[in-house]
Amino acid sequence: ISVGNQQAIGAGEGFTMKGVNGSDNTSIGGIPNNSGNGQRFDFRGRPNDGLISIDIVDYDQYYLVGNPYPSALNLNYFLLENSGSGNVPSSCTDGATISRRNATTGIAYFWSSDPSISSHNTADYVGGYATFSPNGTCSGSGVYDPPVYYNYNNAGEPIGTGSTQATTDAENRRYSPIGQGFFVLSPQSSSGTLQNIQFKNTHRSYVEEG
Repeated sequence: ISVGNQQAIGAGEGFTMKGVNGSDNTSIGGIPNNSGNGQRFDFRGRPNDGLISIDIVDYDQYYLVGNPYPSALNLNYFLLENSGSGNVPSSCTDGATISRRNATTGIAYFWSSDPSISSHNTADYVGGYATFSPNGTCSGSGVYDPPVYYNYNNAGEPIGTGSTQATTDAENRRYSPIGQGFFVLSPQSSSGTLQNIQFKNTHRSYVEEG
């Protein structure tokens, strides 16, 4: 869905954006916004807090979401609560009984691309999606499958068999940093009634990057 400058993006909704033209030598902290080889984007406003819901409107659809909080997001907890049925494992909830939500398949998809490619043309892309899913608890690193890099035609369809990237990133994906975006997939129609995705303060963790 294309979003223009007259439309709003809600908290918890993800977005993807290409760079802008021109340069901006306005200096903040001694660093120019964009001297011609890099763009800094300035996000301002009141930090999000509390319950944030994303409507799931149909089965078997990808939704681009993002960590809406000014802190890391425990992706194990978030995915476990927003997938399946029954209760969230006690390793997540400190013993509290929390019902799981039939909102996603419990898998997060992260785009990864060849950093040596700097083109806005789809046919020049070299990249693919890595996946992360919980291992059934909030205490483990989860299950990470590295991306398979493809070339693409002008319609955005992958060409050939692709090449699997030799990366292990499970521990780094366990906690999503501020502003991190990723795709989730809504369940199949046979899974029952759909529910909204929910971000909660209980999903937040104090984890420093690096």
